Amino acid sequence: MEIPHDFRASRWVIALFGLLGVALVILAVVFALVAKDKLWALVCVCLPTGLTGLWLLTRVPPLLRTRIVLDESGITLQIPVWAGGWLRRGRLVRLRWSEIARLTHAQRLYYPMMLPLVVDEYRLYTTQGDFTITKNICPRPQQVMALVAARTGKPVEDLGLER
Repeated sequence: MEIPHDFRASRWVIALFGLLGVALVILAVVFALVAKDKLWALVCVCLPTGLTGLWLLTRVPPLLRTRIVLDESGITLQIPVWAGGWLRRGRLVRLRWSEIARLTHAQRLYYPMMLPLVVDEYRLYTTQGDFTITKNICPRPQQVMALVAARTGKPVEDLGLER
């Protein structure tokens, strides 16, 4: 690798989380103001909608800090944890190339809102844990894995469709 490679979070995911979060919070507030039965409005619409909107807004800062940097000495990951379709707070991890044990690619099937969704998941197995990279975290996970595979000499194993 001649120069460091720096990958940031997907802009469309950041925009989606931010805009949808703001829209849900506004919807909850407006519904609370115009509803005739305040108790049912609060319990059935405002709380679930508002809390979902707030949760989405809390995911935006970690996504803005998301970064994958590949350089001569190793790889730096500051990515959220992808767990079963949810983005959870991650941590900054610095890996040497020798710490990477295995690279895999799998297509996983999730059912958000009862609809099937296939997600390409690329996983780094390391001495410091396993790290999953998806298009929701990095716009070019395939390129990241190709660079890591070229540097480490380990192939990206294709695991196919996992349910």
